[in-house]
Amino acid sequence: MFLTVPAAPTPRAATEVRSFGRTLFATTRPITSGCLLLLCFMMTSPAFLTAALLAEPASTAAEAGDWCAEHEVPESKCTLCNPALIPGFQAVNDWCAGHELPESICPMCSHGVPDPPPITADDWCAGHEVPESRCTICHPKLVPGFQAMGDWCAEKRLPESVCPHCNGGPLLGASVAPALSDTDSPTVPAGNDWCAGHMVPESKCTLCNPELIPGFKEAGDWCAEHELPESVCPQCKPPGIDQVPIEQRIVRFLNPEKEQEAGIGFLPIRRGDHDAVLEAPARIEFDANRVAEVRAVVPGLVQAIYISQGDRVEGTDPLFDLVSPEIGEIQAALRAATTKVRVKTQQLKRQQTLAARHIVGAWDVEQAEMALDVARAELAAAQTTLDAVGADAEGVPGYFTVRAPLSGIVVRREAGLGSHADLEHSLAKIVDTSHLWVLCELAERDGRRIRPGALLHFQGDDGQSAQGRITWIAAEVDPVTRTIPVRAEIENPNGSLRAHQFGRARIILPHTRGTWMVPREAVQTIEGRDVVFVRREQGLYQPREVQRLGEGDWVPVRGSLSAGDQVVTTGAVLLLTEMLPGSIGAGCCEVEPLGKTRGGG
Repeated sequence: MFLTVPAAPTPRAATEVRSFGRTLFATTRPITSGCLLLLCFMMTSPAFLTAALLAEPASTAAEAGDWCAEHEVPESKCTLCNPALIPGFQAVNDWCAGHELPESICPMCSHGVPDPPPITADDWCAGHEVPESRCTICHPKLVPGFQAMGDWCAEKRLPESVCPHCNGGPLLGASVAPALSDTDSPTVPAGNDWCAGHMVPESKCTLCNPELIPGFKEAGDWCAEHELPESVCPQCKPPGIDQVPIEQRIVRFLNPEKEQEAGIGFLPIRRGDHDAVLEAPARIEFDANRVAEVRAVVPGLVQAIYISQGDRVEGTDPLFDLVSPEIGEIQAALRAATTKVRVKTQQLKRQQTLAARHIVGAWDVEQAEMALDVARAELAAAQTTLDAVGADAEGVPGYFTVRAPLSGIVVRREAGLGSHADLEHSLAKIVDTSHLWVLCELAERDGRRIRPGALLHFQGDDGQSAQGRITWIAAEVDPVTRTIPVRAEIENPNGSLRAHQFGRARIILPHTRGTWMVPREAVQTIEGRDVVFVRREQGLYQPREVQRLGEGDWVPVRGSLSAGDQVVTTGAVLLLTEMLPGSIGAGCCEVEPLGKTRGGG
């Protein structure tokens, strides 16, 4: 293993170097000659010395107690929190008017901003695995500040600079102390009383606080072998493995040579800088916007039929002839209204002639005009009714024709000769099958990853295929199946695809960078999270939590993986079984906390 120290140490690099040195010198295990040689080389290198100087300044304005996490400046100089300080900084010309902060520390102007305080156990939110001073989940009032600075992970609702999901893991040595249920195991305290380096409560860590040793010895609570209080010694009383975070566990074969006999197979991961794919069962349905139920506007009896099931019709083609007493009455009313309009028109002309000769007054003309308007309204109403039902005023009395509302295929014909027709009963169903819908249900976790317009490929069980764009994503999760319905539109010009046909849909996700491709069988689910088992050496495997980004034989994932990692494929289920809480396993391997030393080796 190689440790690379940057030539120009950054503040984070300085913190990491300091943490490395403290951890190395605090350990009680013997240091091998190789480790000692590496340490000597590091400590004599200019980069290490520079980092060490940066790591422990004599004095800094950014001590843990003097730091405004919301505005990323020392609290003692934060004029946003303490406006009373403004005149003093303005008087010495140390002022950034654009950001209302002292120019010497303004983070937006980058004028010598002091490094933020190192992440320590005292400033640690164990529940969310981030510094307590930056935990926006516990302190929502900090959210606007981090969002304004662009330091924001919307997915986890945490600052991106400390988000364990974005940074490949927590930024503190051991993120969460396991909460033990075994009464014989050391009790892990809540809050910040935890020494991540030695896996014991900070208030009882005698390796970090040697002055506590006499008190524990006097009380008879002492493990001389490990120089820790016996009541919390992780070597003497290890925590219950079910309480250890998933990524802090390892699965080890009792005999590494049994790996091959157990059928464990593994493959190296691949770079995943390409489109990801989601797969889901799918079915074809008619486009609801291209379906018409044919009904009679007025009640009547079917007298003639011009279509059969399966026929193709064009819009306005005749489908049925019906006879209805109501239509006869409307036709008669139309003829009467036509006559009335003619009569009222003549009466108006006569009144206008008489008025011109001063025989009648203007009032008589107005009355004639009103009568003509009423007659015309009655005529229009009768004509509209006949047009709506397809009847002809000059046709056979009582008869009207029902016509096709759109072009398509007659997929169903319910009516027969003599059948009663009305608004409640469908005579036929016509569908435009040139456009269809593909419906599929995605897992709840995948719903947020797709957008309208994404490309969908449909592969039918009969081998037919088609593609289209997603036009609709449901706004709710199905309460029964816990899935999210998705719909795409496809073209079907030759009518080969049919409604209710089953198949599979492949949804192409946008180009995704920073991902890895792992074999599908390598991804297992434990405690509701997807994990892969990374082979660290023969017979030794560490689970790594990943976020599944798609489907396929090779699945795109994002997680704390590195180039060259090998993940278990065949046999991953066996390792998963060993990890499950309460599992008796197969008896060939054991699960233990990461970093635990084995007796004798």
